[in-house]
Amino acid sequence: MLAGSKYRISHDEPGLLHGMDRIILIHLFEGSVLEESWMPTKTIYHRMKALNARMATNYKRGIGPTRMVLLMTTIGRKSGLPRITPLQFEEVEGAYYIASARGREADWFKNICTNPNVHVQFREREFDALTEPVTDPARIADFIALRLRRHPVMIRLIMHLFDGLPLRFNRTDLEKICKDKAMVILHPSSDAL
Repeated sequence: MLAGSKYRISHDEPGLLHGMDRIILIHLFEGSVLEESWMPTKTIYHRMKALNARMATNYKRGIGPTRMVLLMTTIGRKSGLPRITPLQFEEVEGAYYIASARGREADWFKNICTNPNVHVQFREREFDALTEPVTDPARIADFIALRLRRHPVMIRLIMHLFDGLPLRFNRTDLEKICKDKAMVILHPSSDAL
């Protein structure tokens, strides 16, 4: 229901269009349709939230992909509450690099843009870090190229399926994909070293 109102939103014919729900705004007393539109159903990123919570719990127990995933705790930009997110990373010269599949739209990325101080758990090691957000497509492409060298099959498949990167690509293709991405470099605080 809309706040204090005489309208309701009806979800009609879910999935009629692939990945879309029909949303209808109806006047409760007159029964007339005021507005009708199609709205995307939950994206894969919305569905990942529940999976991320389970993955974080399992990670703390030592279960799961602990060799290439870390837990990053940010402070929610709206709530002020700690938010734990499992993220794939690459370690480069003592810093931890993380790419955001959702680019600047990822909640954890928005949180670090508000508060760059985070807490990190990598296996049994925990430390505080200062984040450096990166949105330059060339720097992000350099990082993705590094990931492709280290994990050629997995990263190529992920980038192909989710980002449409051709299986045979060049640097221009990679930078084009990276224009909508974001990356964060975690610099462990000096007392954590």
